[in-house]
Amino acid sequence: RPGRKSRSIDGSVRDLRSDQTTSAIVDTTVTTIITAIASTFNDNIWFIFSNAGTATTVTIKDDTTTRATFYLPANDTRGISLPAPMPQAVVNKNWTATCTGTPSVIVTTGFVKNI
Repeated sequence: RPGRKSRSIDGSVRDLRSDQTTSAIVDTTVTTIITAIASTFNDNIWFIFSNAGTATTVTIKDDTTTRATFYLPANDTRGISLPAPMPQAVVNKNWTATCTGTPSVIVTTGFVKNI
């Protein structure tokens, strides 16, 4: 029907779903994986990690709060689809990732914008 927004299998409105790929994280630097959007909660729904370097632990943060930690073997790709969106605590804040050691990690995230 005209004007009706289609919904995804998880119930989210398709037009509010998005994804972002972050270039390689090669050290312990805090790296933005989902860029903040004013007045919007960006709730994570899936992650894909690709590591071309040494084994690492990837820490995902919502602003400054650790929300998840993932182990990623050397030269491996791993993905996870969350059973429910991981809600962002505060609007207009970046989601970030930090790695241990000397990996070469690319992070792709899927998220739903809650406005």
